[in-house]
Amino acid sequence: MSSNSNSNRKRKKSPVPPNQGSKTSAVATQNNLQQQLIVQRVQTTSNQTNIAGGQQNQQVIQTTNSAERQILEQEIA
Repeated sequence: MSSNSNSNRKRKKSPVPPNQGSKTSAVATQNNLQQQLIVQRVQTTSNQTNIAGGQQNQQVIQTTNSAERQILEQEIA
């Protein structure tokens, strides 16, 4: 019978460890860092696209200038 009375007793709750909150903040920090990394990758991709676009525009301008120069040379000759 004494074993029954033991099972009826409420168990003590274990105290919350002091660093319990740091787990959550570590996850939040990790998520924040991942998000920053994603933003950096997007910006890098955007910059590379802009550079490529700029080079393409420069090529168009050079081609146009070259074509205009040829026309002018033909008109002068």
